[in-house]
Amino acid sequence: MPTRRSFLAATAAIVAVDFMSTDSAAGSSGASPAPAATPKPPPSPSATARSLAKHLQTSLPEAKLDDALTEKIAGDIDGYLDLGKAFRAKKLRNSDEPDSMFSAVEGLTK
Repeated sequence: MPTRRSFLAATAAIVAVDFMSTDSAAGSSGASPAPAATPKPPPSPSATARSLAKHLQTSLPEAKLDDALTEKIAGDIDGYLDLGKAFRAKKLRNSDEPDSMFSAVEGLTK
């Protein structure tokens, strides 16, 4: 049975060999590297995300959110809207249930 120390040593050796092989392969190629593709700008936020961000701007005047920051917040909201839709689309089966129940008050758990 291998020990943790022997496992880590073997893993480090594999990574070192892999690193050395990719380093030598990159150094042996005589061609210049291809220019990197210019990154595409992220898509603009949806109308829903913009309205939620504007609502934050108007309802929290003490936060002093300017329009640029509100637009950034709208982009962040828009990224999570798709995640929420995917989460809600997953249907639970009857056998799916939480692993444990937590209650801060004693005697309320089953």
